[in-house]
Amino acid sequence: MIGQHTVILTPDPTTLAWGPVLNTNPYMTSDLTGWRQLPFSQPWAWAAGGYAVPTDLTKGAQLGYDDRLPGILRGASTMFRLRIRFSVTAPCQITAGLYYGDTATAAYSGPFWNGYDHSTMAETQMQCPVPGSYLFEYTHATDSVPAGFIYVAPHIWTDANTGPKIDSIELSGQGAVATDISCLVDEVTIHHGRADTDSQPEASSCTLDISLDSGATEFPSALDVGGIIRVTTDTPQTSSVRFVGRITDLAQGWAEAGADTPEQVVAQVIATGSLADLGRRTVGAVPWGQELDGARISRIMAAAGITLDPTTSDPGTVQILPRDVDSQPALELAQAVAADASGVVWATKGGDIRYADADHRRGAVAALELDACDILVTPTWRRTTEGLINDVSIGYGVPPEGQDQPRYTAERTDSKAKYGTYGLSATTQLVALADATAMGQLLLTRNLEPVWVMGDLPVDVAGLDAARTVTLLSLDLHTLIRLTGLPAAGQLPTTASLWVEGWTEKLAWGTHTLELVVSGYCRTSPAPRWDDLDPSRTWDSQGSTTWDQASCLGPQPNLGRWDDVPATQRWDTTHPGVTWDNYAPAR
Repeated sequence: MIGQHTVILTPDPTTLAWGPVLNTNPYMTSDLTGWRQLPFSQPWAWAAGGYAVPTDLTKGAQLGYDDRLPGILRGASTMFRLRIRFSVTAPCQITAGLYYGDTATAAYSGPFWNGYDHSTMAETQMQCPVPGSYLFEYTHATDSVPAGFIYVAPHIWTDANTGPKIDSIELSGQGAVATDISCLVDEVTIHHGRADTDSQPEASSCTLDISLDSGATEFPSALDVGGIIRVTTDTPQTSSVRFVGRITDLAQGWAEAGADTPEQVVAQVIATGSLADLGRRTVGAVPWGQELDGARISRIMAAAGITLDPTTSDPGTVQILPRDVDSQPALELAQAVAADASGVVWATKGGDIRYADADHRRGAVAALELDACDILVTPTWRRTTEGLINDVSIGYGVPPEGQDQPRYTAERTDSKAKYGTYGLSATTQLVALADATAMGQLLLTRNLEPVWVMGDLPVDVAGLDAARTVTLLSLDLHTLIRLTGLPAAGQLPTTASLWVEGWTEKLAWGTHTLELVVSGYCRTSPAPRWDDLDPSRTWDSQGSTTWDQASCLGPQPNLGRWDDVPATQRWDTTHPGVTWDNYAPAR
């Protein structure tokens, strides 16, 4: 299934005047078109005289912008103003605000229904002490809203016995209005993620090849360096953000449109993702103390003007040395910490910057299963000495005066005897010998012999059914997929669990090609713990299996314990109706 691709352009957000009302039905003079009740609430209805009112005035109700409509794009607005005009016949209290989401549905239903990975909220309360007419006005700056949450939707909640009678709802943005330039775009090429597991991801990039109809000479005035490009793919089941970034390069020229027609105006636009912005921001005004790697990454990001969301970024696993930094690029500093801590600084396809620590991939199970027939070419396995490590020297701690860092050294003599010496020497920001030891041992165990490496996977997007298309479009870095149905040949595996590390995709009218960059499960999965294994496994039943071999047992089943929950999960962000007794991790 191939969806419809949309390219939205917004200029560099410098306009401070309130823009037009973004709402399609700001005045409820006839009915509730454009609005409906949210999940878990009593319904609202239109009443004579032109207002909305809860049908059961003894209970609470919540009203939201209808996600069955196209949705309200945030555009370049840096602030929103919500105005609600209503009246009450008795004292009451209302709660109102904005939901932001990566799809229209996520913005409609909010984080408690759709999850904090897909939406966030901002709201406030208003007291109505006496009967009468009121104007509720709420402004919200979008600084902390993830870039990928491109839709915004007002919501109104009341738990008063007499519920307000709402006459109108208006939402205005401060900044420029978004422009749909999809009809000008001939092809979109997107690069996202990283090419291997030994490097940190680069900034995503998007190249637009666009053209005007013959005879036309003017592109939209907003198409300029500094503008923001958002690319989405929409199917009947989902809307997926494929890229969000800022225009960095713009080239314009002419191409022959045909022998008997005038030349055609064409342009190529290059935009880069949020990591590129981070690479141009310098930080480091005060010394930093010893702290976990996740805390250090958060500190660097905060100094660069970015607030990491603790519900989607990890806390870290190792202590990082104190450091006095003087005006260095934020991205370079953050990636250095991540590399030393076996973590990853990355940005989602929607542009939200996150940190994944060394435990981020623990407990994952495959989100998508692809058969070899879903791949456009026959997959190729390679087995080389690339990545082989059998001798390590890891620096750690504070160097004694006039000396180098103390070092942890280790080797695998069995691997050296078979393949020769493949050494790795690194100076790190790790504080403790124990952490340097753990890193060295994990490297020796993961990389003591060559492994089969899968090449890139060009997915037959058009051949997937609707459900798997939705899952494919939801993939991002760190997602685990399973490839089956590979032909048997010698020592080659016929199935494989693979991490998504990135992709290249091309979008055009009626086409969507997606080539996944993948890595083997064992390359980056965290070292196993005893309670990660099936409870029926005992020391006696291990047979010839060792802990070295257990490091590549593959994904383990969900055992329904809190240990199986990733480090990003926070109890205070779980739906209030969930208890210890009914918690069941979704894998």
